[in-house]
Amino acid sequence: CSFLDEYSKVELDAKDHVLFFRTYQTLQDPDAAEAVFHKLGKETTNLMLNLLLLSCVNTKQPERALKVLRDAHAYEAEGVREPIVDVVSYNTIIKGFAQDG
Repeated sequence: CSFLDEYSKVELDAKDHVLFFRTYQTLQDPDAAEAVFHKLGKETTNLMLNLLLLSCVNTKQPERALKVLRDAHAYEAEGVREPIVDVVSYNTIIKGFAQDG
């Protein structure tokens, strides 16, 4: 996604990164989405996290999604304005393990 490379060179507010997560979720690329997640850290929003979790679940990686959820809780422990993890996050994890059997 070369357009994302160009887009990332612009000074973006953290919330503007949702485009990356939507794109990577559509492309089923949890590696790239997780890299952006760790780059943003505690600036990640719950929408971004949930798109990353969905990317993991849709690529049959529920264990990875669970690890990302734990990482999100660690970022929250550093202090955030708004919670990163929400009920949708947990439902996505449950869905991933249910589909995985």
